[in-house]
Order: sequence, then C-alpha cells, then structure tokens
Amino acid sequence: MKTSTGVASSLLLRLDSRSHAPLHEQLFEGIRARILAGALAPGLRLPSSRQLATELDVARSTVLQAMDALTAEGYLVAQAGSCTRVAPELPILSGDRSREPGLAAAARASSSGKGPRLAASTRALKASPVGAPRLGAAPRAFRPGVPALDLFPTALWARTVSRVHARASTGLLDGGDPSGHAPLREAIATHVSVSRGVRCSSEQVFITAGTQQAFDEVLRLALNPGDSVWVEDPGYPGARRAVLAAGGRPVPIPVDGDGLDVGEGLARAPRARVALVAPSHQYPLGVTLSLARRMALLQWAERTRSLIIEDDYDSEFRHRGRPFTALQGLDDAGCVVYVGTFSKSMFPGLRLGFLVVPPSLVDVFSAARAAAPAPASTLEQAALALFLVEGHFARHLRRMRAAYRERGEALLEALHADCSGVLTPRPCDTGMQVCASLASPLSDLRVRDEAARLGVEVAALSDYFLGRRRESGLIFGFGGVRPDALREGTRTLARALEAARLRPPQWKGRTR
Repeated sequence: MKTSTGVASSLLLRLDSRSHAPLHEQLFEGIRARILAGALAPGLRLPSSRQLATELDVARSTVLQAMDALTAEGYLVAQAGSCTRVAPELPILSGDRSREPGLAAAARASSSGKGPRLAASTRALKASPVGAPRLGAAPRAFRPGVPALDLFPTALWARTVSRVHARASTGLLDGGDPSGHAPLREAIATHVSVSRGVRCSSEQVFITAGTQQAFDEVLRLALNPGDSVWVEDPGYPGARRAVLAAGGRPVPIPVDGDGLDVGEGLARAPRARVALVAPSHQYPLGVTLSLARRMALLQWAERTRSLIIEDDYDSEFRHRGRPFTALQGLDDAGCVVYVGTFSKSMFPGLRLGFLVVPPSLVDVFSAARAAAPAPASTLEQAALALFLVEGHFARHLRRMRAAYRERGEALLEALHADCSGVLTPRPCDTGMQVCASLASPLSDLRVRDEAARLGVEVAALSDYFLGRRRESGLIFGFGGVRPDALREGTRTLARALEAARLRPPQWKGRTR
C-alpha cells in the first residue's frame, strides 16, 4: 500500500464541551473516522500532542488519552522520541478508501444493495408487510394496540418497584433463573388457571420478553427449514414475520365469522408443523374461533403431532361476562403452547410476557433456556410477581374492562354519527380495537394515508392480508383514546373519507 510521508498541519476537528461524550472520546472518534474515510492517509504524520491541545483548547492529557487509545487499536503508530503517524498498513474493507475522502465509499456501498449474504428466507421477510405505520412518538386516535396508559396506576407500580429494589437479594441482583423468576412463574400459573381456564403448573411457565420472543422461541424449536405453518389471513403481521425468521413457510388460512377455517388449512397444508392462531379474539377482525373449529383444530394437531401456538394477547378484556376459556384448557393431547403478554394489560414498555408449554415439552424448553440469559430484568419480574400476588393486577384488569367497554361504545356511536354508510363496524365485545368494513370502491390504503395527513391514525385492513385481499376496511384502536377525544377523531376521519373519495388514485392500474 502506498503511504504518505507528509505532515498534517491541522486535523480540522471540533469538540463539543456540551456533549455527554467525554472530550477524549470525541477526539478518538473524530480521528478514527477520518482515518477510515481516507482523509488521513496511511503513514501521514500527525501534529504533536501539544499542538493539538492548543488547537482544540483542551488539556494535553486529553489528547494523549485519545492518542494512546488509537495506538492501542492499531490506527496510529508512535515512534519513541519522534512523532506519531497513521498506521502504514490498514486493512481495506471495500475498495481503496484512501482515495475517497469522507464517507462516499460507504454511501455507495450501501446504495448498491450489496452486503453480507443471508438466508434465502430473508427475502420473504423483507417483503412481509409490517401492518400499521408508526407515524409519531405519542399515540393518537386511533392507533391500534395502545392500552389506556392514562389509567394505569403509575404511582402504585412505582411503589411496588421501589419495595423490590430496596429489599433485593443477591439472587435477584445476580440475574436469576433463565426460565424466569420462580415467584412470577407461580403467580402467572395461578392467574391464568383462574382467569383463562389454562391447566398448568408453574414448571410449565416460561417468562419471555414479550409475545414476539415467545413466537421466535417456539418456532425455532418446532420447525425445520421450509416447514409449513398455518397463519391467519388476515392476521397479525408479527406472526408471519416470526415464521419467516425461523425458516418456516407461512401458509395463509382464511378467517371468517367463525375464525380460522380449519377445513381450508387441511386442504392447503395438511401436514403443517405448526398452527399460529388467536382463537379468543382474532386480530384484526376480532372474531372468536367457534367451538366446532376449536375441536377440529385440536384433533388435527393430535393426529399429525403438530403444534398449536395460542396467541392470547388481550382476550382478558372481555367487555361483558367472563373471558372465554383458552384453547389450551381443552387440550388433552399436549399440543398447545399458550402465549400471553403484559404489554396490553399493563404497558408496552414493560416488555414482559410468558408462554405455557405442555408437560412433555418442559424439559426441552428448560434445556433451550439453560445457556441463555434471563429473559428480562429479574427485579422487574419480582415487582410484577408482587403486583399479581397482592391483587393489584386483578383490580387493574377489572377497571380496564369497564374503561374499554365505555370507550368501545363511544367509538361505535361516533362512527355511526360521522361515518355511517361508508364504514360498517364489526361487533366489538373484547379488547381495545374494532374493525370496520369500508364501502366500495374506496381504498383503505388511500383512506389511511388521507387520515394520517389530517392527523388521525388508522390501520388499513389490506396490510394484514398475506394471500388475496378479500375485503377493504380500517382498524381502529380505542384503548389509548379518551371518550371525549373519540368524537373529534371520527369527525376528522369523515373529512379524510371525503378527500379519499374525491382524490383519484396516485397510481392508476396499481394492484397489490
């Protein structure tokens, strides 16, 4: 490699005394970036530490600390009693970057689309729809999936966390059991047995960092590359993405008024390895899997020795009457893995969930967890266990059921008043979102975009189909919207509907 014998009279660097990063770290990163970008050529002699200290108006010790770190990592070569130079032999990552000052080479490499080779399944993963866009940091009407954070007992939760932190044992601080904090597993087993009809012991409960991690863990243990998985269509995009990430092949199975069409699943992929379903409150349509189809699904799984992943994300929020019994409670063959989350029942930032595995799979999941770190902070797990044991969680659920019933009814009334004839809401008796069919020939994608332009978030039903789109509609989340703000949101939506009706499609002839 050709090296420079010149001298850099100045590095033209600037340090920010207001930054959280120490000055020596800023100097280290600045010089390193200029070396990697080719602005400081191999062999180039750098100014002395005194000169740099004067130029940058910092202590010489700051400069020496940065130089020592750069020398230790091989970017600089220090000659005793002489000078410091850029290392004459630096590995080239992509082309001759010494000829390309700045980050032009990196930008060109990124735009070329070239990079490390990945599995073929990542192409399908990249193309998989991600559902409703997140258009702002703060939730607005009617973003799906947002609970009533305004009603969460923040002060009570803070006191519970403080008590746990104040009494933390060495075991808690050490990280705990990879399967999860034992008292939390016991509390969850008790809770789901009473409230959801799940039949389990605490040994069958494994704590996760949320629903998505639970899907990933189960699918990676259950699937061989290319195995078929039944997924609901329309359905939760995170489910199909988890299947693709695990190397499986998602097979879209239509959902109708009775839930997943098991007969269609048998026709499309009779030997599928896994079925991933939300039987108690399907997302996004909100339907319940009928008893006949529940039994047919269980019989299929037992006959083919397949696994059913039951996603029970928010069915505890049944507005009237008790929640439906979980599918797991009907399973006598040990085919169902039950997945729950606290992101909807408490708050998304908690990042805690769980799965309940059949007794025959406890050893397998325990072995898989043996070399893994704890799924979440043991201190937070301990706080949640205390929150459950002391009855705070059950009281919170009762309050939320009443709140979601009130907000759901207010939304249906507002939609009837402002959008009647254009939107037809489906029945809403569980959870915190509602699906409404959109009158033809309006495009739900165009309505979604018009609503976003006016400051309202709705999700387009089209984004939730994996196979052929069979219906146009909108998904409304009402959990995080106070009743007084719902009417304002539907009035704005009415303007978006009118604009979408008048505005021609941006791309004529475009199909999904």
